[in-house]
Amino acid sequence: MNNEGENMRDRFYKDVPPIYRPPSPPSFQSKKDAGKVFAAIMLTGIAFIFFATIWSTDGPSYETHVNDSGPASGQAINQNAQVERLEIKAAIEEEFKASRPHIMHMLREFMKIKGYIAAVAWGERFVGVDDPEFQKLYSEAIRLNGIQQAGMKRKMDAKEARLNNLQGINTGVEGTHAISYCQNLVRAELKTPGEAKFPRDTEFQATGTNERFIVHSFVDAPNSFNAITRTPYFCRLGYNGGGRSGWNVEEFRVGE
Repeated sequence: MNNEGENMRDRFYKDVPPIYRPPSPPSFQSKKDAGKVFAAIMLTGIAFIFFATIWSTDGPSYETHVNDSGPASGQAINQNAQVERLEIKAAIEEEFKASRPHIMHMLREFMKIKGYIAAVAWGERFVGVDDPEFQKLYSEAIRLNGIQQAGMKRKMDAKEARLNNLQGINTGVEGTHAISYCQNLVRAELKTPGEAKFPRDTEFQATGTNERFIVHSFVDAPNSFNAITRTPYFCRLGYNGGGRSGWNVEEFRVGE
């Protein structure tokens, strides 16, 4: 029977190279060999069932571990945590006593330069120590830091509101006002301001935030010998409401 099976297999795979053919199934030379294999399989299955039964009845389990934890275990954990906190507190107090002169000196130095946020950060580690002088100074640092931070926030809010306002202005209209304002500054520098002539196509430049307007142009006006001369000027204005008078002169010069 085995020889017939091998012959049928060879005919089926006759066009397939030997290296790509699947391995031949195991063959038993006798019924005795087949019996040995079957007995080995049965013994393996019985052993697996036996050890699985022992483990499920007598072995440790997750449920048993969970049931072992109760109020006593929770109290032990809380006691350990409390002991750890006390040890940390004692270590910090010892550290403060050993370095007190340096700690107090640095705290006073931060206060002197109005570095209140640094003072608070510096003394935070020792906030629980029993030292009235340190606690008084540290409390003052916290109070002044709060005032300082509030003031900084107001400045930031005001700056943000100003930027929002600047973004909403009409740059074309305000640019025309800036040009007129700069030309009036130029006239004040001339000996005959009434005879000054400015180009009609004078241009301006506004910064990205519209916070500053720059006018860079020239003026034609008579000099001391009544000769018409062309003089350049540069004018940079800070926006302060705009219009005819709402400007801060940041830089202004006439001539080279």
